[in-house]
Amino acid sequence: MKEILKFLLIFVFGSLFGFLIGYFGSKLLALTWKSEIGLDSFINFFTGVAVAVFLNHAYQKHLNDIRVEKDLIIVQLKEALQALRVVKESFQKNYQSEITEESMGDAVNLLRNLSNSLSVANNIIQIVEYTDLLKSIEEIKIEFFAYKQVITGGKFTGDKYDPIDFRRQENNYNIVSFKIHKLIVTINRK
Repeated sequence: MKEILKFLLIFVFGSLFGFLIGYFGSKLLALTWKSEIGLDSFINFFTGVAVAVFLNHAYQKHLNDIRVEKDLIIVQLKEALQALRVVKESFQKNYQSEITEESMGDAVNLLRNLSNSLSVANNIIQIVEYTDLLKSIEEIKIEFFAYKQVITGGKFTGDKYDPIDFRRQENNYNIVSFKIHKLIVTINRK
């Protein structure tokens, strides 16, 4: 919204500037209107074109910079979503069987990857100064740690999971996934 308001202000001032040059240019040069295109019309026209080209170039560059910043955050959030899916699939495979030492190590690495993805997204948000999104990423982290608590039982017990745990896992997974998707949509609308 700020960018649009800024663009409109620059456009209005640029148009006013072009009008003033055209108006005072004819007064200063003492040109008269003879139903022909005069020097003041050329000055006004080229000033208007120059201002329009400058504004378009400056605004497009600004929009491209913003898009790159948004894409950096979104890519990282998509990596977090992918890591979340892998964590879910890994723990679902172990739902009916006991967790082995090897699968515990894999699970720890998967959870670490997910946590790192969220931390990197948080860092990027701070770098690009989207401070209003920091609250959302913190909410996602809180939900992630709640999800982690549910799927690991606070620690890796090696026991089989019961159906109640499975339903809680699904519920927590859906909450984390929803919040990440919601943050991606919020970033795109920004």
